[in-house]
Amino acid sequence: MRARIRKEITVRAEDKVGAFSQLFDIAEAAGVNIRAFHGYVLDGNAVFNIVVDSHAAAAAAFEAAGYPCEVKEVVLVSAGDRVGAAAEIARRLAQCGVDVHASYGSGTVAMGEFQAVLHTSDCSKAADVLDNR
Repeated sequence: MRARIRKEITVRAEDKVGAFSQLFDIAEAAGVNIRAFHGYVLDGNAVFNIVVDSHAAAAAAFEAAGYPCEVKEVVLVSAGDRVGAAAEIARRLAQCGVDVHASYGSGTVAMGEFQAVLHTSDCSKAADVLDNR
């Protein structure tokens, strides 16, 4: 299991067909690789949480295109895609007293790993307890 502190960008856009594509096109044009994302609608606006390889370049590109951004620390965890892996992450965090405020993840069966993005009460402590390197 590997865990690293990363920056997540939150971008809000009008909830309309193509908003998702438009934001991802901006990231692509800026040469930014999207590592993880989560999108939803809240109060009539599309909200996208995006973890990228260069948060400064992505935030600058989104801002230049008229999309205000919020940037915050998250923990990006990569673990084996197996039964109990998510439970192990949750158990380790609970045992060390770290609260998980929000999370999202993806399975990547072809590579044998999944990734999870965690919003926690203490990102440094969470990354330390979850990183097995």
